[in-house]
Amino acid sequence: ASAHFGLSLMWYHGGGPLNPLVSLFVSGQSGVPFDGVPFELFGLAAWVLLAVMAVTSHDYWLNTLSARIWKAIHMAVYFAYALLVFHIVLGALLTEKSWTYPLLIVIAFGLVASAHYLAARHEMNIDTKPARLQNEGWIKVGRLAEIPMLRAKIIVLPTGERVGVFRDQDIVGAITNVCRHQGGPLGEGKIVDGCVTCPWHGWQYKLEDGVSPPPFQEQVATYNLKLEDDLIYVHSQENPLGQKSETLRLSDFPDGQIPEPDHQEAVDV
Repeated sequence: ASAHFGLSLMWYHGGGPLNPLVSLFVSGQSGVPFDGVPFELFGLAAWVLLAVMAVTSHDYWLNTLSARIWKAIHMAVYFAYALLVFHIVLGALLTEKSWTYPLLIVIAFGLVASAHYLAARHEMNIDTKPARLQNEGWIKVGRLAEIPMLRAKIIVLPTGERVGVFRDQDIVGAITNVCRHQGGPLGEGKIVDGCVTCPWHGWQYKLEDGVSPPPFQEQVATYNLKLEDDLIYVHSQENPLGQKSETLRLSDFPDGQIPEPDHQEAVDV
């Protein structure tokens, strides 16, 4: 983006009597949807947003700003994308006689927007169906066989928080769905080397206490579990950070009967 900005600025606005940046701001043409506004300004605004995100992309800024603020800044990628669409469409409409190129841009925008909309709708449907609170704060998760091996079944607490109930061979435990790194969905990850591993960037946490393996020191919340008549229940109150949770050890079943999961470990594509 920086190379495109610099080369375009010098090619189209360099060599004239005005400073290239001044020339860019006053080069608007009439007859376009934004009369007198240069289409380059939309690209320039997108470049500024992308530059801010690039500068703050390092984990130093994530730790300094906190995950919530850092995430809010990087959600500006949606605004940058919209500005780039305006930049390309308006620039193409100034010179293109055929509608093929603008039409392809509109189709591409529709595909990207539809994919994001469908994903957001899917997530909203999950969050609008929280689990029902049982006696003394316990929430029914489901049958033990519904927990896939080395994976999790995700439930939504009445507060809207998500919890991943994982099965690691002989152990079943519950951990928050939110990774400490960038808020990634831990419940969509899997058990790797005995740790819950975030599918975004591979950050890991021990299932029993939510603590990252040495030398790392990050911690996430865990939840207590109990088993009644082959039904798993999770307590709605999270444990203090670093405290070992009440997990289920399947070897404690009567007569050694361990229910097999309905689904084996999913295959990564």
